[in-house]
Amino acid sequence: MRRILALLFLSISLLAAHAAGAPELQALATEPAITGFNCNPYGGPTNYAARVYIENTYDGPMIVNYTYFDYFSGAQLDGGRACTLGPKSVAHCEISIPVRLGGSGSGTSEMPIILYATVNGMNETLSKQLNFTVRHTATSTEADVSAMIEGAQDRITGQRVVVESACAAGVCCGMTEAEDELSSAYLLLMTARSHVSSCSFSDATQASTLASNALRQASASYNRDLPACNSALTAFSRAKANLSGANATLYSRAACNIIVNESRAALSNAAALLSLSASLITNGSYPDASTAADSAVQGAAHALSLSGECPQAGLNTPPEIGPTLAPTPAPPQSDTLSKVVGALGYVVIAAIIVVIGAAVYITLGKGRLEGGREEYPRPPPEEPPAPRGDHSKIDREFQEWLKQAEKTEAKEVEKGKPKRK
Repeated sequence: MRRILALLFLSISLLAAHAAGAPELQALATEPAITGFNCNPYGGPTNYAARVYIENTYDGPMIVNYTYFDYFSGAQLDGGRACTLGPKSVAHCEISIPVRLGGSGSGTSEMPIILYATVNGMNETLSKQLNFTVRHTATSTEADVSAMIEGAQDRITGQRVVVESACAAGVCCGMTEAEDELSSAYLLLMTARSHVSSCSFSDATQASTLASNALRQASASYNRDLPACNSALTAFSRAKANLSGANATLYSRAACNIIVNESRAALSNAAALLSLSASLITNGSYPDASTAADSAVQGAAHALSLSGECPQAGLNTPPEIGPTLAPTPAPPQSDTLSKVVGALGYVVIAAIIVVIGAAVYITLGKGRLEGGREEYPRPPPEEPPAPRGDHSKIDREFQEWLKQAEKTEAKEVEKGKPKRK
């Protein structure tokens, strides 16, 4: 992209110069396509030879210089003198174009060449842009160095994935030393790629080697810090689960009308310790992080001790009644059988009372219940002495006595008294 923008800017500048009325040099490319390598196989730019045709239409001698586009820097660089022409003459001039296309692989690129000519006796400078097509390929040296860099890049990427996977319960270990070494290796690889672009293969090889060394240091640092990291993550995970359970317990207690204000304040302090533990893990201070996590667990236990527990299921504990709260009504009976049994209880009690009253009434008699006076059945009248000689009167009186006794027994039966035997 940088090369494209530079070429676009150059083209706009030349068009502006031509629009201003500057005279144009009479020149063209004899061979517009040139072929070669991206770099010199032994390092440095490779030189492309290009031929241009120039015509001097003036009466004085002409000196022609040129600039070429440098792909690495993205700027037009001075190429020196192309050739010198006599008055009213033509020439085929050969120019050398240094090319640095390292890291570009094989392909084609555009190469703008700008010719500048001065004529003896003229104050104006003549110019002409010629565009060449560069067909370029990578050398074996460039390919080997590039493969070395890409291999180191793959190892850095893999090691970074391993370092960043040391996580638990939403917190990751900082692994600061390993991260620093990986960052150093990454920067060294960027430098190596830059050296490849400038065709400085020896510098690129050295930078790539330093990147591999930094990668080994990162791996060693990770393996050294991993046990402490895992210990801190375990302590943090345990503390987080502990605080979550304590928080749920306090919600349950609050639902039981238990005051948990002090418990919540203490649990908030424990949560602050848990947050501190997470921060210390992220920064790589693993022993301090474990200590903070253990303190958070103790804080959660202390928070639960500051409030009572909910009553056990099955106990009908009356709810607390505050000074501004209305009494809580007893819960309605939802058991239909209990309702029926309760109603039958009242009926049975009433029936027992009626039966007892009837028994008392029968036993004591109606007179004692009404006025306190008990009326017993009268005994049969005594038998009159039998007269001597005459039995008719005796028989008559005996029949009257039997009738009187039957009437007495009939009255007792009507009152419910059992017949006397």
